[in-house]
Amino acid sequence: MGGIGVGFQYYSAGSVDITDTGGNKTGTSTPNDVAVLAGYGRNFGAYQVGVTGKYVQSKLVDTASTFALDAGVMTPWYLNEKVRLAATVVNVGGTLTYDKESTDLPMSMRVGAGVRVMKNWLVGADVVAPKGEDTYVGLGTEYKIPVGETMGLALRAGYTTQERGGDAGVSGGVGFRLNGLDVDYALVTQGDFDASHRVSVGYRF
Repeated sequence: MGGIGVGFQYYSAGSVDITDTGGNKTGTSTPNDVAVLAGYGRNFGAYQVGVTGKYVQSKLVDTASTFALDAGVMTPWYLNEKVRLAATVVNVGGTLTYDKESTDLPMSMRVGAGVRVMKNWLVGADVVAPKGEDTYVGLGTEYKIPVGETMGLALRAGYTTQERGGDAGVSGGVGFRLNGLDVDYALVTQGDFDASHRVSVGYRF
């Protein structure tokens, strides 16, 4: 059994002043990133494997674009449906070229485990190894609250040892499900930088 998924991601840093070498303002820019994704996943026995291709466009002052691949595998549940393992690699092969300056997408590898503490309570931990950067650890938890037969809520919290603006990051969020519609919101702290708000909408056919 297999499935196909498509996605769209957008991130904006808001309006940023452009200055010359003397510190004088010469204009403004709105840095943003856009990604369009298409993926395929299927079962191989009790294992689940998926691969995603994506088109990425990034704007600082100049605009650059590239293609990249993500891939992942997830094991079956072990220990009486209590523990599951997974591994992913993201941003394989993508290089952005701004004018004459080239930079690779931040490729990273991740291995993690999920532990079902209770029927509706899941705790996860993973180790992330970004290319050319320090390895860090992420921790997270999700508690699902059923609301009738077709609705549900999810409360989430997370912590990462990756430094964001000088401090490790804390995040929290909530999810809502109605039939095949999923709406998720997360607030992510970033040390000295402003916190970011992340919203995702998905629909399962």
